[in-house]
Amino acid sequence: MKTQAANGTASSLSHKASLFWSRLIKGRYLYMMVTPGLLYFAIFKYLPMWGVMISFKDYLPYRGCWNSPWVGFKHFDRFFHDPVFWLLLKNTFVLAIYNIVFFFPIPIIIALMLNELRVECKNGPEEEAAGMNPVEQTLLMRYHLKGLIKKYEC
Repeated sequence: MKTQAANGTASSLSHKASLFWSRLIKGRYLYMMVTPGLLYFAIFKYLPMWGVMISFKDYLPYRGCWNSPWVGFKHFDRFFHDPVFWLLLKNTFVLAIYNIVFFFPIPIIIALMLNELRVECKNGPEEEAAGMNPVEQTLLMRYHLKGLIKKYEC
């Protein structure tokens, strides 16, 4: 009796394993396409969460993160009860509102201005620079002024 039941589960497990491997081989290209995305999230989103643990510990550099004493919400409690907290919170909201009011409409205004140009070919450095960050804009204009980038021709 026992050998028959053990035989049944063993064959069931081997069938499941062979089914798993056959499905894995059948969908190998799909898994190869998904792998870079999974690696990205694992490396850049999941692993950095271990650093959050430092906020719950009394971190001592010579003891490391794992051996530092656990303090729970002590640091959060100290931060939220500090009189400077409300000033910091207010500054954060003010900066966010300034960012929305002053910097959100700028790309829209530039797009409308470029749309009103009466030139057939509008893919010059000015249009490219509108979608770049300030460092890229500076480099593009610097190289453009030096003549290293040829004028765009239609």
